[in-house]
Amino acid sequence: MIRRVIMTNRERVIAAIRHESVDRVPYFVRFTSAMLEKMVDYTGDADFFAHMGNAYEMISLKIEPVPEGRPFHVIDEYGTIWNRTEDRDIGAPLNCVIPSVEAIEGYQAAVVDEAHLRERCETLLKLAAGERFSAVHGSSPLFERAWMLCGMQDFFCYLYSDPELVHRLMRKLCDREHRRLNIVLQYPIDCVFYTDDYGQQNSLMISPEAWREFVKPYLAELFDHIKGAGKYVELHSCGDNRLIMDDLIDMGLDIYNTFQPEIYTLDYAKILAGRLAVRGAVSTQRDLPRCEPAEIREIVRATKTAFQNRGLIIGPTHDVPPDVPPENILAMLDEMAR
Repeated sequence: MIRRVIMTNRERVIAAIRHESVDRVPYFVRFTSAMLEKMVDYTGDADFFAHMGNAYEMISLKIEPVPEGRPFHVIDEYGTIWNRTEDRDIGAPLNCVIPSVEAIEGYQAAVVDEAHLRERCETLLKLAAGERFSAVHGSSPLFERAWMLCGMQDFFCYLYSDPELVHRLMRKLCDREHRRLNIVLQYPIDCVFYTDDYGQQNSLMISPEAWREFVKPYLAELFDHIKGAGKYVELHSCGDNRLIMDDLIDMGLDIYNTFQPEIYTLDYAKILAGRLAVRGAVSTQRDLPRCEPAEIREIVRATKTAFQNRGLIIGPTHDVPPDVPPENILAMLDEMAR
């Protein structure tokens, strides 16, 4: 008699990273605030998110107090003020902490709040309970952080007009992240997850050469720090990153998020097979808002087949926005759990 081995969600994710077989493909689904409210209302389940069966437990390391007298705004630990009047989850940056290229020289990286980091890691481990894959969400420490501080247009100009000052800024940001990692990596978490968007729909935002000069050396340092502590590293980067994907693999990236099928197509799974695990692959741009539930089920099945049930943590490509019919979410969850 053959006994079927039932894996934990944590075991499924680790097997996916190692490109090993799983009893079923692990999945991870997150929502915008508005979409989660929509799902709770639709299902009548106040704990809908907790009941979905996600393979991950992820917790943010952000510190975002509300400035006095400015409701629907937050100020992050770097000093950037975010307007969340319309977008309650991310918002839009309002100020330039570094208002000129000359100001880079005097910029002092934000102080690391050790007590906050320890509380976040301890909470994460309690929530994961050894059952789910535990990941700290480290936000955007490098490229995105630099342009948020300087303003995107100005920062992109500085790459060419003042490259040495850009390197000084990246050095300061990287050193600050090393200080944060020195605390976080003391805990038995599984993974550090960063978000740093390099791509747009059909290309990178900057040239591959500029990325390799200004981003790669510092990102590689952080990867080495994380992996040297025996942890996995996951990177979210929207858009078309094919021109630097081999770089990321060579740097030791374990999980790439987000695999957007409208950009890469499922054929790209063959190129990544055995080299890089991916998370995502169900399009929040093209499919979830527009398809019928039966079509969503077929997309989930086709995605699993394309990856041969290995190297995949399936789920929406981004936090699901409120334009998606709840019926499609339920169909996706049911099919992913098979």
